[in-house]
Amino acid sequence: MFSDLQGRNAVVFGVANKRSIAWSIAQRLHATGVKLAVTYQNERLEQEAKDLILSLPGAEAYMCDVSKDEDIDRLFATLKQRHGKLHALVHSVAYAPADELKGDFINTTREGFRVAHDVSVYSLIAVSRAAAPLMEDGGSIITMTYYGAEKVVPHYNVMAVAKAALECSVRYLASDLGKKKIRVNAISAGPIKTLAARGISGLGDMLKSHAERAPLGRNVDVKEVGSTGVFLASDASSGITGEVIHVDCGYSIMGWNAQHWLSSPLLCFFRWCANGVPRWSVRARHLLPPHPQFRHLSVRLSSETSSVNPSAEFCGRSGWYARDRFPSLSHCETAETFLPIQSAKCCCRSADHPAPAFPVRGRYRRGKDQCGRQPPAARDIHGPG
Repeated sequence: MFSDLQGRNAVVFGVANKRSIAWSIAQRLHATGVKLAVTYQNERLEQEAKDLILSLPGAEAYMCDVSKDEDIDRLFATLKQRHGKLHALVHSVAYAPADELKGDFINTTREGFRVAHDVSVYSLIAVSRAAAPLMEDGGSIITMTYYGAEKVVPHYNVMAVAKAALECSVRYLASDLGKKKIRVNAISAGPIKTLAARGISGLGDMLKSHAERAPLGRNVDVKEVGSTGVFLASDASSGITGEVIHVDCGYSIMGWNAQHWLSSPLLCFFRWCANGVPRWSVRARHLLPPHPQFRHLSVRLSSETSSVNPSAEFCGRSGWYARDRFPSLSHCETAETFLPIQSAKCCCRSADHPAPAFPVRGRYRRGKDQCGRQPPAARDIHGPG
């Protein structure tokens, strides 16, 4: 499929073990006929990394610590001597001290911040600068990022800030190197159980949440990330540079988290009111969480087993919490709420279920409601305001 890669030279940074994203990209590049130079960080990873790399016929293994300029210079001098030209570079390197990925971000240490940015961000600049003279015919530089660079992901902490800096670096490098026909892009992969990811506290919850929320209903496979790397290395992506390509089963396109909203005070109130109803469902007309800025939130509560068909309509300002039972809703087929407003009204169309006193923030509208009932006494209104 990517026949243009046949016989080209590429260097891949960051292979640690068989679960590495770098290893998946290396395998896919090798399958297309690319001549590979693959690096590993140090002696501790040497045995496992070398065994993997040498399992690819013709691939060369090199030790290179990207936090050391002398290692980078030595590697590219060797590559120039052996291959002359370079066509693709894959930067799949990231690191932050484990303690920085456990607590709150505000507790990030100065040293932890420095190390994370040195290894995860500056290394891309360093290897790109060294690779550029070898990319005489143009080329492709690819790095790895994550959604935590765009939105807050619990416990990703300083690594998220580093990834944000990495994505910005991609754009500046793309601008600088474009004149040499060198493209620079990033792949934003969904969470994958790699050696580096294991250091993130709550990785299991992250994987579960991602699979539940992603449109494809699953986590991304490392092979899919590898295939995207091959695409970006090939001429098929010749018009793409300075971009972040999301390979996350669609997770990044989603807005607010429905799972979080379903545990919100508003929905807890509905569950409370629906006590005794065997089955019920919630349908949102506008998929928006309860928030002061959202003026027209409509949620419908339906009972599938009720023989009674009354309804109640109620309105209240956002931040409203139920402190009392709302008995009329126990058998109501529909209930709608619109937030925020300055007044509240209640109308129940069943004589068996008189208008209840329910808590809101704010004041009731003066006069009678739509059923001709007087509003409840002020003592029945709970909450500030």
